[in-house]
Amino acid sequence: MVERFTKEQLTILAHIQNNRWALIPGCTGSGKTLLAMETARRLQGAGQKVLVLCYSPFLAKDLRHQLQGSDIRISDFNTFVHTILQNPDQPEMAAIPTLGRTQGLRPKYDRPWTQFDVPSDYELNVALSRMLHAPQRFDAVIVDEGHEFKPEWWDLVEGCLSDIHTGRLVIFYDDNQAIYRFSLQPSTQLGTQRYAELALAPVVLSRNCRNGGDIFNLIQQLHPKSPLMQDSLAGEGSVKEWVFTSEPELFNQIRQAITAAEQVSSKLKGFVVLSAENVIVQQSKLNGFVFDAPGLSASGERGQVAWQKGLMQYLRRFGFIMDQLSQAPFPTGDDLRKVNQFCTAYSNQHRNELNRQIGYLAQYSLSWSMDYYGELHLHWNQDASLEIPARDLLYFFSASAWHQTLPPPHRRYRLTPLEEFPAQTEYENLRLVDIPSFKGLEAEGVIFVFYNYFAEEKFKLLANLYSSLSRARQWLYIVTPYSLLE
Repeated sequence: MVERFTKEQLTILAHIQNNRWALIPGCTGSGKTLLAMETARRLQGAGQKVLVLCYSPFLAKDLRHQLQGSDIRISDFNTFVHTILQNPDQPEMAAIPTLGRTQGLRPKYDRPWTQFDVPSDYELNVALSRMLHAPQRFDAVIVDEGHEFKPEWWDLVEGCLSDIHTGRLVIFYDDNQAIYRFSLQPSTQLGTQRYAELALAPVVLSRNCRNGGDIFNLIQQLHPKSPLMQDSLAGEGSVKEWVFTSEPELFNQIRQAITAAEQVSSKLKGFVVLSAENVIVQQSKLNGFVFDAPGLSASGERGQVAWQKGLMQYLRRFGFIMDQLSQAPFPTGDDLRKVNQFCTAYSNQHRNELNRQIGYLAQYSLSWSMDYYGELHLHWNQDASLEIPARDLLYFFSASAWHQTLPPPHRRYRLTPLEEFPAQTEYENLRLVDIPSFKGLEAEGVIFVFYNYFAEEKFKLLANLYSSLSRARQWLYIVTPYSLLE
């Protein structure tokens, strides 16, 4: 327990235990959602009936996955309201996962969710009336993303409590992420009397436990309160940037960013493409974008390269015959054995001649690389301008590790909205998300595409950038019309 939570987080957990109603502020990556889930587990473990509400249906889905197997009720607020309306006899069942949204679709309309999908005043009033007359309600309500809740929502939140005098209400929020047009300060949303009843946490969750290194340095410029970084993350967090000046160049720069991401993450596991466009992700120009990552293939099609061709440009001079190789997209064990045996035998037969040549392999090392046109080349890691003598080539291919720096097999990626992910496809699906749907979530790597975005006010722009860039834990790759790093 002590190793899992920071001192700030332990202080917050103790504060929640000692106060029935609590308001918990915290910066991005400070562990608000982690503490919300831990609070829910503790209260449920104490025998209480717990409801967890948030704004984003995608965050709700992720939380249900984290707490699967428990009796904790979890829902985004919009789904919660509409499920109450659909289940008038059992409104307290509204947050059961099987009745809630599973793929980001509203129960009311069969279409993708957007950040502007909010219940009407009439729907709120009907839902509140039904909840107040429910035979069973909740002992505790925990709200994550409280900064996104509208003022008129809080009456229903309170109405979910079985007893207003003994029930628990815990609200986690970050004012700096209040990016929607109706976002206000929690003190304003809740009203003076209600706010006075909430015990403000003795400390603010100011230590960023998600972002480190260059990622932290960048988002720190966007947060007016400059949160502290967790010491263990000081060496983490890499940022790269690609600038475009036209739409054709935009897609080329996205290709470059995806290629760079593939070098640090096989099949781009843990990566998302985060679009800043002012449209839902299904209407994004990036939706369905297909990209052939440079890589090895036996077909030799454009954007691909056969490793056999790259090998033969170096071994043909010694009499090696390509027919000896398989047509597999990557060297097989039999391919490695044949190349090793041929080069070893050739070196033994021409030992005296080869020994008279100058070699660099004792001091330098060779690696494969693929150029812009998809051609394979060997080069010295220490000095790419040096030629490679015949003796070094033969010694290199005589070793069993000559294939280890070859590019990965060719892959075709397709940018696909999160809720449309197919189980099987000819493509490697790369998750495409927009800013509202990815709020509250995080990824190992984020490719942030800053395109077709506008904000009427500067603080909205900074809040969106802050929210978006802080989603990345290890790698943040930015495609932008102007530098964000300068």
